Amino acid sequence: MRLTMLLGAVALVIGASANAQDDQSGHEQAIVAIRKLGGEVKVDTQQPGAPVTVTLTGSKSPTECLPYLERINNLHTCDL
Repeated sequence: MRLTMLLGAVALVIGASANAQDDQSGHEQAIVAIRKLGGEVKVDTQQPGAPVTVTLTGSKSPTECLPYLERINNLHTCDL
């Protein structure tokens, strides 16, 4: 019984860690994609949670950037 509970707890921790890494990877990929489309992305690493500001007014096509916004962690401001 204890072994089953321990294995279940380990699986949860490993799964949570993998999801956090996937989220971070998706976050970084979204930043790269938005920048490639001409958008500006600023990450304030001096503030808790590293809030992100995205400016799409200078991008080639702001609508192409929109799907990437949901993958940005701690999106604070988005200027369309």
